[in-house]
Amino acid sequence: EKKKKEKKNKNKKKKKKKKKKRKKKKKKKKKKKKKKKKKKKKKKKKKKKKKKKKKKKKKKKKKKKKKKKKKKKKKKKKKKKELRPSDFVFSSCKALEEDMGNSHRKTGELLKETTGLAENEVNLVLQTWRKFSSENPEYDVLLFLAMFLKHPEYIQLFQPFRGKSAAVLKEDPTFRAHGCSIGYHITSMVESLRDPATSEILVRRNATEHLRHKGVKPLHFEEMGQCIVDTLQATDERHMTPAAVEAWGKFLTVSNQFDLSYSASLRIRHCHV
Repeated sequence: EKKKKEKKNKNKKKKKKKKKKRKKKKKKKKKKKKKKKKKKKKKKKKKKKKKKKKKKKKKKKKKKKKKKKKKKKKKKKKKKKELRPSDFVFSSCKALEEDMGNSHRKTGELLKETTGLAENEVNLVLQTWRKFSSENPEYDVLLFLAMFLKHPEYIQLFQPFRGKSAAVLKEDPTFRAHGCSIGYHITSMVESLRDPATSEILVRRNATEHLRHKGVKPLHFEEMGQCIVDTLQATDERHMTPAAVEAWGKFLTVSNQFDLSYSASLRIRHCHV
């Protein structure tokens, strides 16, 4: 009996020990799990922090880019405040005054700098135009009609002439009146070639008038210029020499540049308003 009791006691002790060991193992496992969880949490936090930092950096970069773009736009706006024709071809009044004092210049050099044409080229434009306008009393209507004969599609740009053919337009009083205004404008531009200030005012008026009409593009002015040269050549081949044609080309290019620059400045002003 004693032996049996001893055995039982031993078995009990063994069982207790085993239980203790199991408990210890469980505790260790729990601790390990907790540590792993903590590590994972820390890693997640670090990742979040890194992401936040990256986002902040990106935002800063975007802000910097936006600021740079704004600065560039402001600079462009300042440049485009008022694009005067004088900014393109005519030199400023101060520059003209300074140049007037330079007596060592050859005649025609100053004129070439301010208008883009040399003295002999100005003479060629003046002579050919005066001859053409004096020999053709209806020169203004002739030029306007020449454009529509070459480009019948341009008739649609003028509301009073829509649906009419170029052949009928010659006798139309509205058409003739418009032709007169075109002829007067060209004559004024040609005659003021030696007076840049007057030319500038004429360009401003022309640009302001054409800004009201929708559909009028730079190409139309270029084509009109080409029609003028073609008509002059057709009516007076002897005086419209290659040099005269070149002079007219320069003059028309210059006046078109003025027109475009001032029209652009007016459009910018309208947008701001």
